[in-house]
Amino acid sequence: MEFVLPAPTGPHPVGVTDAHLTDAGRPDPWLPELARELMVSVWYPASDVTGRPRAPWLPGGAAGLFDALVAAGGFPAGVVDWTSPTAGHLGAPALPAPAPNAAYADRSERSTAGPGTAGLGDAAGPVVLFSPGLGMARGTTTALVSDLASHGYTVVTVDHPGEGSPVAFPDGRVRTDGALTDEVAGDQDLMAGYIGRALDARVADLSFVLDSLPALTGRGTASGAGGSGIGVFGHSLGGTAACEAMALDARFAAGANLDGPLGASPSNPMPAGNVARHGHDRPFLLLGAARSRPDGAGGHRARSHAPDGDPGWADFWARHRGWKRDLTLSGGTHHGFTDFLPIYRAAEGSPGLAGPLYDRVVGTVDHGRAVAAQRACLRAFFDRFLSDGPDGSGGLAGPGRPGGPGGSGGPGGSGGPLDGPNPEWPELTPAP
Repeated sequence: MEFVLPAPTGPHPVGVTDAHLTDAGRPDPWLPELARELMVSVWYPASDVTGRPRAPWLPGGAAGLFDALVAAGGFPAGVVDWTSPTAGHLGAPALPAPAPNAAYADRSERSTAGPGTAGLGDAAGPVVLFSPGLGMARGTTTALVSDLASHGYTVVTVDHPGEGSPVAFPDGRVRTDGALTDEVAGDQDLMAGYIGRALDARVADLSFVLDSLPALTGRGTASGAGGSGIGVFGHSLGGTAACEAMALDARFAAGANLDGPLGASPSNPMPAGNVARHGHDRPFLLLGAARSRPDGAGGHRARSHAPDGDPGWADFWARHRGWKRDLTLSGGTHHGFTDFLPIYRAAEGSPGLAGPLYDRVVGTVDHGRAVAAQRACLRAFFDRFLSDGPDGSGGLAGPGRPGGPGGSGGPGGSGGPLDGPNPEWPELTPAP
């Protein structure tokens, strides 16, 4: 079964290209005899997609292995075509950048080369990095990423090899190794050590990709919110990594966490050293699911990250010194922040896809509204706080400006999805 993700809502068609990056000076944290290698995808606003093929959700070399991976988690094998086409067009020429930036170069081929040969030219709008959940592929939030690109953002999605999810490299290798064994998963101390190791690797990956941005996108990596306006967000452990990366790398100007743990709990062990890094002085958005955690009585907590179930978010809130919002997606689930929400909806009724598995992924929220709410929150947040807006105007949104704190109008202004309760977004509930 091919699936179709919700179409991007922005005025621009979307292009995408891949790049293979090697951090020659850093041993791989899982295979230390090798240098760290990453695969990334760069999504961007395109000027013309005529004749350009659509990018697959997963490359063919990884699709079969990914099917086996999700089947091990209970999803029926062979139901979904994981190479289903997305809204991204391979190698499409990019939207010309307004002055003073140079125009993007025409990407006649989908690059699989290292830094300096991706041919991405000079990015017109803000650049945002994305980190997926633990053991998940960089394409698992394509509906959110492609929407940002359609509104003028350049989004770099990052795979983190060594966590078990298949990562296909341009020379035909597909890396599938992972250190998360049943023994590790069944021991809180071992699991905490594994999570800490994975987080350290992810933060180093994100900083390395940020170092590589001049070669990938033509953008610099100036530090702080007054610089080039680099954002970062992630889902699950990717959201945790986004928070930690911001605390350790001041070049990130704004970040968002989609339902990722920020402290130790029975279901999310985490070393104290990692928790201590959470909290900084730059804008950060917390967007959580209402139905991520059971309530012990056959139902779910009304707010997954309430202090009595996951004290990490409250600890972060207390120590964070910058702008912050904590919103809950009513009826949403942990995996509802990924493309699995519309994919499961499309596969509804397939043999083996029913009962607790389906409910755990889909939840009770309308999937179209859930995706729309997430897109609106991310765009409002990055529109408000990245220093070089998609219109090329530049400058951090400030008090009294449209989209700025205290301002009105625009997707990030007062009355938008970040400043609820808002009757336009009843699915979003501000944390008390």
